Amino acid sequence: MTPASNDAGRTVDPVPDDAQLRRLRLMQWTLRGTLGLALAVSMAANVLHAAPDPVARSIAAWSPLALYAAIEVMTRVPIRNRLLGGIRIVATVAIAVIAGVTSYLHMVGVAERYGESWQVVYLLPISVDGLVAVLTLSLLDIASQVRTISAGLPVARQHLEGGAAGTPSATLAAFAIPMPALASSPASDGATASRTTTTQLDEPTRRRRAGGRRPASRPTSAAPSQAKTTASPDDAEPLPAELRHLLEPAASAYADLRAAGTPITRDAFAAALRDRGLPLRSAKITPLLTAVRDRCE
Repeated sequence: MTPASNDAGRTVDPVPDDAQLRRLRLMQWTLRGTLGLALAVSMAANVLHAAPDPVARSIAAWSPLALYAAIEVMTRVPIRNRLLGGIRIVATVAIAVIAGVTSYLHMVGVAERYGESWQVVYLLPISVDGLVAVLTLSLLDIASQVRTISAGLPVARQHLEGGAAGTPSATLAAFAIPMPALASSPASDGATASRTTTTQLDEPTRRRRAGGRRPASRPTSAAPSQAKTTASPDDAEPLPAELRHLLEPAASAYADLRAAGTPITRDAFAAALRDRGLPLRSAKITPLLTAVRDRCE
């Protein structure tokens, strides 16, 4: 993320950009290459341990290929339906178990055939299967981040291009949450003006006006007004910077729920965001829902 600068030269909260997305995609391809290398080692061990027959070797090479295809589907196709997504996860885990057991047995046989010690025979296959598991989980995590940033990037670009002359202050105004205006009263305005005038006088003039007398007490009528003024700002915590680029799609999901007459709960709001390709964790749903509710109502 690249921080922007406001009119006073101070940095403001960053918005997602292409550099962040490119960095994640480069990590994706690096992990995919490493995963392909690990599965190639597993496939080679399967083929070496199989009988010297094309059919037997094809059967032995199938399970690593099936696992790689399942991992690609899991990392590239987002989950939109919970039931179908659960079935897909269970099927992928089953394929991974089958491929892991097959690879382990074949690698044990290959290591025994080439005279390795019993420690190497039973521990070496675990390193290959463990590497495949680590790379698969890393790919799933990065794919989730890529989908989240890709969904928020068009909204951020729209606000950046639609601001007044493209100024950073216009970008901040687009992401700002409306705040209630402070109430004012004639009594408080008069007290403020009196204090400003007294402050602008120099020290000798203030002493001559005081004449050695104690300063008069402030009017008690201004106290309730001042108390009302200080009690009116919104006490809500600001939205975290990492969620500000999701305000527009979240507001759209909130509006669709209201239009459909659906009770707006945290689970319903999270499901609506998932339908838009924004699977967020529970810790991020609550502040985002609060900010959208304050903005829309």
